Amino acid sequence: HEAYRENMRLKLDLSNVCRRWRALMREFVYEFVWISQGAQAKALAYTLLMEDAKGAPVSSGWYIRRLHIETSTLDRCAPIDVRNILAYASNLVVFTDHHSVKQNVFVPQDPRCTTETLFSLVAQSSKDLRRLSWKNHDETPLHIQMSALFNRPSAIEYLEITTSPSEHASWLPQDFPAIELPALRAL
Repeated sequence: HEAYRENMRLKLDLSNVCRRWRALMREFVYEFVWISQGAQAKALAYTLLMEDAKGAPVSSGWYIRRLHIETSTLDRCAPIDVRNILAYASNLVVFTDHHSVKQNVFVPQDPRCTTETLFSLVAQSSKDLRRLSWKNHDETPLHIQMSALFNRPSAIEYLEITTSPSEHASWLPQDFPAIELPALRAL
């Protein structure tokens, strides 16, 4: 994580030289986003939404290739912020969530932020998605949540899905449909 910070400092220093350099460095500043605090996700989501509202010709989200979310337990990201980031990150190659999206099992989930919705945003983001690491808290059967991801040609090489088993889970492993991931190297 320290190497990422040093790399980011250098990119930001170069982007602050002048307006022209800022435009040139934008791709490099956004190519790898590491979110370590919920406030960072909120700030990035806000930036992407404001660019869209102002009619920016290209969203900064278009440059995001790798999105890594790893926060402390007490500072998780709001699902709506992750949803908004994924909606603009149309060229993801790597998406990693290290148990960093807030989930409250006692409050009804915002329908815009269901696991199925987030998976569909990841699936539509890029045909080149190679690495997916995800923590799932939802009781909906996993194959239904991930249908958008598995019902299309896939380049996924690494897939890690961590689920929270529930005593109310409505599916058994034999109910899981066959899926094809021809490029898969690690599960």
